[in-house]
This record gives sequence, C-alpha cells and structure tokens, in this order.
Amino acid sequence: MFSVKGGYRAGIAMVVLSATTLSARVFTDKAGNSYDGSVVNITDSVVTIMVPARGKFVKVPLASLSAQDRAYVESLGKRRANPRVAAKAAAKEAAGKTVASRSSRGASSSKLKAEYNLVDNFLTPWPRFISVPKAVHVRVVSQDKGKKRYVYHSPSFEFISDVALSTTIISEFGLMFEATREYCRKLPLSNMKAHVPKHQGRNRILLFESVQSYVRNGGHPNAAGVYVPSRNLILIPLQSLGVKKKGGVYNYDYQVSNSVLVHEIVHQLTDPEYFAHGGRGWFSEGLAQYCAETRYSRGGFSVSGVRERIKDYVVGTATRGGLGAKINAPDLEAFMLQSYQSFTGNAGVNYRLGTMITYYFFHMERDRRNLARFLQALKRGETGSQALKYLLNGRSFKQLERDIHNAWRSSGVVVNFQ
Repeated sequence: MFSVKGGYRAGIAMVVLSATTLSARVFTDKAGNSYDGSVVNITDSVVTIMVPARGKFVKVPLASLSAQDRAYVESLGKRRANPRVAAKAAAKEAAGKTVASRSSRGASSSKLKAEYNLVDNFLTPWPRFISVPKAVHVRVVSQDKGKKRYVYHSPSFEFISDVALSTTIISEFGLMFEATREYCRKLPLSNMKAHVPKHQGRNRILLFESVQSYVRNGGHPNAAGVYVPSRNLILIPLQSLGVKKKGGVYNYDYQVSNSVLVHEIVHQLTDPEYFAHGGRGWFSEGLAQYCAETRYSRGGFSVSGVRERIKDYVVGTATRGGLGAKINAPDLEAFMLQSYQSFTGNAGVNYRLGTMITYYFFHMERDRRNLARFLQALKRGETGSQALKYLLNGRSFKQLERDIHNAWRSSGVVVNFQ
C-alpha cells in the first residue's frame, strides 16, 4: 500500500501514533545501547522506535529500557489510553481544521454505501478522459510560522505542510487531489470511499519539507510516500513531488511528475476490502500504479495511451529501469496469493508484474464481468483462492497465464510464467 521509489520494505501496522505529535528522543537500554528516534507503536511489552540514522524501525523490549525512558514510554501509553486526555488531544488537533468523519476513514464499503445512498458502477463504460474544473477552490485555513504548520482545504482534502507553500502550488495540489478523486469515482470499480460526498470528511495529507522530518513523523525511509490506513492519512516529503524551492518558498514545477502522490491518493480512496488477501499486493498496488501511469495535466487524466506508458514502466527506459521485454514471471497463483511482506520484499519486480496483470483485467480480458465478480466477492468477505475463482471463471491458472501471455505478446512484451 505504499508507493515505491527504488526498493523498500514497509509494514502497514507500524504507524499508529499521531503523525503530527511525534517528537524525537534518545532512548537508552540497560545494556548501554542508544536509539535516537521517535516512538511509533507501543504494546504491553515492546516499544517500536523509528531511528532515522539507521533508516529502520527498531523494536525494543520495554523491560530493557532505562527507568527514565520506560517511564516516558509508559506515559505515552497512558495518554493514549486515558479517554479524557485523548479527548483533549483530539480537540486540540481538530482546532482550525475538519477531521475526516468516521465513515470516510475506515468504514466498510457496505456501510458507506448505505450511509450515503451510493450506487455500484461496476459495469459502466471505462472512462477515456476525466477532469475537474480548473477553478477548484482551495482555502487557507491557518498559517503558523512558529509551529511550522500551514493548513489548506480543497473540497475533499485537507493538506498540512510544515513549510510555506506558494499560491500556485496550493492551487495545483488542490486541483490534482480533486482530479484524482474524480478519476477514482469514474473508474468502474465501485470504490465507495471515492464516492463519499465532498465536505463529508476530508482526506488528509501531510507534507514535509525534509526527508528527515518525514521519517521522524512516521514515513518510511525507503518509500517516496506512505499511506496510513488506520488514520486515512498520507505522509509524503516535498522532494517526492513536482516542486522546487525559490526564494525560500516552494513553487510548482510543471516539468516534474507527481505520480507518487497520485499513487498514494488512490490507496486512500480504495475500499478496504480490496486490500484483503487475494487482492492485496498485485491488485491494490496495480490499481494505484495504473492511475499513477495515466497521463495527468492541469486537472485532467487521459486514459488513452496508458498501455504504452505502463509498457514503458514494466519494460523499462533509460531513466526508469524495468524488467525488459522478455519477462520470466513466477507461478501466477502463487504470485496472487503471496503475503504482502513477500510482495514488497521484491517490489521492483512485483509492482510491475502486478500493474501488467491489473491492466490485463481492465482492458484485455474478454469478459470484464470477471473482474466485477472478483471485487464483489471481496466485498462479501470472500478472500484468497475463494475470491480468485471469480477471475478464473472456469479456467485453470495455467489457462489464465496463457491468456495474459498472449494478450501482452501482441503489445511486444513476452511474459512467461514459471
């Protein structure tokens, strides 16, 4: 569920404390080892510390910490557990901004569908061009130079930066956020999160001036951006985006791609059931990368030409790397059913294969109803092999491998499943 810039390893459950309130500290254990970082998770016996200098999360037994550090960690846990303190913290955090509603943050798609009277769109025509009006209104909610907190609202998003942004970049970001939401709405995948009415709970994005600040607040050091589903929150450093600094202010750079941000927003707007076993990995990342590879310009996504852009992403170019035009792929069933940890463990290969397969079901499969039935099965709670049988539609995995092989071969890419 995380966007890739090079290879990386990431765990979805690592970031659970408020990304806006973490503070760095040097922790010491009884053996004299030190950990200069921020607490990101606490259990009854273990504290997880993000250590930027090491570029990783470190799990430390609470019992091994010095008495002072153990008391500090336990105080964090008590603050989280104390409802009065939690309520005050929530009220403080909510001051001057709109907090996403319960429905739009983590509710099932069926609850969203009922709450907002939404309708499935599985078999509507595939969109060719998606756009929003260029005059998307972005409101400056607050700007606090001392606290390094700048809050902005577009109709469906709240983005918070720790550095001042120019009027142009604020407008362009708001335009891109709303266009990505509209793209997710128009895709015939029935993503209910994308259909939640505007103003009913803004999706939140935190922007950081430096990678160090991004990592210190919960971002993964080897990922260009990260989506935290438990908080419906995206964290991303400005260097991953199409911006440049001039005169102390960040401005929009129209020559640089913002595909990383599109990728993460698609995750944010994808229904939770689509991340279940059987879809998580190849489909969830394939969908996000499909959208990221779609040509974007000034509030519009042009789906025409996406096959060639995905082909370039998969095969590789002089600047992007890739797998080449002849690909030896793993067994398809094993690939679709592997754990997410295994999927991200070989991200450079698996993301590209997942995007190829996702594209096949979007545009090359003879009966698009197979994909619709698969997604409906995930929403009913069927997972793994039970859900994948709807994609097969009576075929064996070997037959499906041949279908994918033949479809992509006509585009000049040979994929041989082992």
